[in-house]
Order: sequence, then C-alpha cells, then structure tokens
Amino acid sequence: MGEANNTLEDRTAYAEARDETLVIAALLGGLTAFDELVRRYRQAVTFVARQVLGGGGIGAAEDIAQDVFLIAFQSLPSLEEPAKFAGWLYAITRHRARRIAMRERRTLPTEGTDLERLSEARRPDHEAAAADPAQYWERQSQKQEVWDALERLPSEHREVLYLHYCEEWPLARIAAFLSLPETTIKGRLHRSRDAFRRLLTGTITTTKG
Repeated sequence: MGEANNTLEDRTAYAEARDETLVIAALLGGLTAFDELVRRYRQAVTFVARQVLGGGGIGAAEDIAQDVFLIAFQSLPSLEEPAKFAGWLYAITRHRARRIAMRERRTLPTEGTDLERLSEARRPDHEAAAADPAQYWERQSQKQEVWDALERLPSEHREVLYLHYCEEWPLARIAAFLSLPETTIKGRLHRSRDAFRRLLTGTITTTKG
C-alpha cells in the first residue's frame, strides 16, 4: 500500500514538473517520471508522425510513437541539455516517421504545397468561423469537417493549431517542441488561424486548372 501511495504522489508531483526535472528523474531511474513525459507528448508525437506519413490510418502513427518513446528512453543519456527534451523528441519523431515512410515507399508530404491542392471549401457556420476562428475551432474541433480543413493546411499551420487548441499547450511548450522562438510561434499561430478561417469560409480555392 505504501509503495502504491508513493507512486501516486510521484505522479501528482510530476504532472506539474518541468521537462528538465522529469528527464533528470528518469535518468536517475524514475520510470514514473518518464511515464509522465510519455503522457505529456504521446498525442503530439502521434500527430506529427501521421503528418509525415501523409495521413492514412492512425495505427501506423501510433506504432511510430511507441518506437519514438522507446528510442528516446534508450537514448536519454545522450541528451546533453535536458531542458531541450521536447525539441529532441520532435526531431526523433520526424526522423523515425520519414524512415518508415521511405521504407514503405510512401509519398512524403511536400512542405508548403497543400494550399495548391485545395478545392473550394463549403463548410457550415461560415459566419461564426469568420467572426472568431479561435472560438469556432474550440467548439468544432471534434467534428470531421474541422479535421478535414486542418489536413488541407500546410504542415506548419497544422502543427501549431493542433498543439495549441487540441493539446492546449501554451506557446512556450510549442516553441520548445518545435525548437523555434516563442515570437515565431506566436506569429505562426496568428497566420494559421487566419488561414484556417479563410479555408472554412471558402476563400481559399485551388490554383490548378
């Protein structure tokens, strides 16, 4: 009973701990600390893996996520700056997903070309989307049309919108994960919301034809 209580106390304390603290604890043998890192980043890692694979079923992305955390756990002693765990994990995720994609001869998404393939979007509640895209995102995030719109944005837009509104990450954590300055993330989020709004209101159309 005492051991169970200690584990519960560890989990409660670790939930509020910084990544750096969790990494150091994990290096000292604290498996509960690494479990918290997995819990904290699993959905984001799965999302990034799926984007690199070019969409498709969630199963392949989840398998990659498992591989990524195993690699991260085994390689943790090589992480020179524990505070940069998030960015390190992101790099591992993209590298692993790209290797799997190449092995399976998948077509890797080309950065920045998604908008060229869009057809005119016809989505419900256009007025609400135009008035407040952030609120519309929060209210509609579980609906298929929103996910469809998200998939049609460039990867840099997809990532920040997903991490901010679905994972509810603050800008600082997103910046750490993507290894970018917080000011860059702030500007990217603003542009992403605008692109998302324009997509939902049907103002982005394909440039082909």
